Amino acid sequence: MCPGRKAGKGRTKIINQVLFQKYHVLSLLGSGGSSSVYLAEHLKLEQYRAVKCIPKAQVRISTQYLEASLLKSLRHPGIPMIYDMEEDENFLYIIEEYIQGESLSAFLQNHNNISQETIISFGIQLCGIIEYLHNQKPYPILYLDLKPEHIIICGNQLKLIDYGISSVFGGHNIPSQSHGTPGFAAPEQRNGSHLVLQTDVYGIGAVLYYMLTKELLPPYSGTVYLFPKYCSLHFKKIIKKAVSPEYKKRYQNANELRKALLKISLGRADIQQKAHLLKKISIIGSQEHIGVTHIAVSLVSWLNHLDQDAYYESVETTNFLSSLACYQDHVWEEHGVLRYHNFQAVTASSFWSETKKSHIFVQDYGTDVVSVQGEENRDLLILVLGSRTWEMEYGLRACQALSGEEDLILICNYNDKQTAGKYASILKRQVYYFPLDQDPFAWTKEKHRLFQEIWKGRRR
Repeated sequence: MCPGRKAGKGRTKIINQVLFQKYHVLSLLGSGGSSSVYLAEHLKLEQYRAVKCIPKAQVRISTQYLEASLLKSLRHPGIPMIYDMEEDENFLYIIEEYIQGESLSAFLQNHNNISQETIISFGIQLCGIIEYLHNQKPYPILYLDLKPEHIIICGNQLKLIDYGISSVFGGHNIPSQSHGTPGFAAPEQRNGSHLVLQTDVYGIGAVLYYMLTKELLPPYSGTVYLFPKYCSLHFKKIIKKAVSPEYKKRYQNANELRKALLKISLGRADIQQKAHLLKKISIIGSQEHIGVTHIAVSLVSWLNHLDQDAYYESVETTNFLSSLACYQDHVWEEHGVLRYHNFQAVTASSFWSETKKSHIFVQDYGTDVVSVQGEENRDLLILVLGSRTWEMEYGLRACQALSGEEDLILICNYNDKQTAGKYASILKRQVYYFPLDQDPFAWTKEKHRLFQEIWKGRRR
């Protein structure tokens, strides 16, 4: 049971207590006007949880229940999970995923110069989260309160928190239920008009503007935007369209805005033009345990980040997909496809045969050089080479075996520029090197630069 002992206005003294015989409360994470959030450990699972403690006497509990009910069925890497709800005489407790990271607001305070590349990358992720909310069935969910304080940066992943004023959009215009936050709220929120999907599009545009300028959007009438000099003309146009005072003149949904951002992100248009010509990419290693699967997964995730609809396929027997399904959160499988973040993998041969003409397939051959040599209708072959001195012999043998293959790309692993240079000197051809990388699913600048260079250097 919960002790329920009060400690100050609207707060309960529960640190070092065990709630509901499950959650050992460790510390206070933060508090606001209507709730306090504590760090707790689940005693049986030995995992951290965030416990939001809400006094019943001060708030509308129906609003808090609405937030929990909205979140409990959602499964997206950018949305915190709701694990449990409890209550006692005085308080409501929402048990949530514990998120480690810093708010976008703190990030902006700690960094004087943020590149347009980073801002666009954050914008693309925000669009993906909002698009997921808008695609909920039977009715879309409107978030309605986008601002830096509600965006948490966790490594390479953004998390959108605090769904207290979100609304279910029942297929028709609904009256405004919240004024939102000045500087980020759309005009229809401020003047009490009906809310639409484009209301959240405005919020994304307002956050992008704030990241660029660290200023709130100016008043809606007679607007003068103060963009920094490094902001490209195309990016300015995108933001201006997203925050148009008239919702009909904005992007009609988050997906439209996301695609516009993708086109200007680090020369994506040129890469996409070449990428769409590829249908089958084979990846093989000169020997075992040199990162073939890691690079294949990274390539699939990168292509999907560019909106290319790519799929991983394991040709050699591997336990990678089964381990992913068992141990990673936010993994789901449907219609023969396993999905996680931007990663997609084929798990049924019927899916491949039905869709091979319209999608990109990255095939992981492990070390099976014989099979990869006999593969037909391949558009690109990537050979992964070991970077250690004793691995070079295997690498050179594999290069010799595949020397007659067209569109052969050589990549030396472990960010070893020196060994890549040795290979290039011996083989008289370009050899790339893959950066040190812990998470194959994450987008990084280093991996983007590598794949971008490979794409631009292709002969076709």
